Amino acid sequence: MIKRKTLFLSAALILAPLSHADEPKQDGFTAETAIVIQARNEKDGPLKELEWVQNNFPGSKILRFVTRPSKDRKVYDVFFIQTKDGKSRQLYFEISSFYHKT
Repeated sequence: MIKRKTLFLSAALILAPLSHADEPKQDGFTAETAIVIQARNEKDGPLKELEWVQNNFPGSKILRFVTRPSKDRKVYDVFFIQTKDGKSRQLYFEISSFYHKT
């Protein structure tokens, strides 16, 4: 007889990949997969963006960034970075929660 915990765990492991199969990975490489930054204002938001870059691309350099509104009423910061190994990357952050909030 299979123990109840083992059965539950087995079912969770089988179903977990199915529940996220259609969701895009939030890697920040496109506007569709932008990292959503939740912040109260324009003081806290950029700090969270910088922290994310430092945690996910340690040793990288931020070369520049631009702020881009979109047709879907979301606002994005696009960071142009150079990774530690010299590769160029663009990272998209959805900043609608704090854009123009002081």
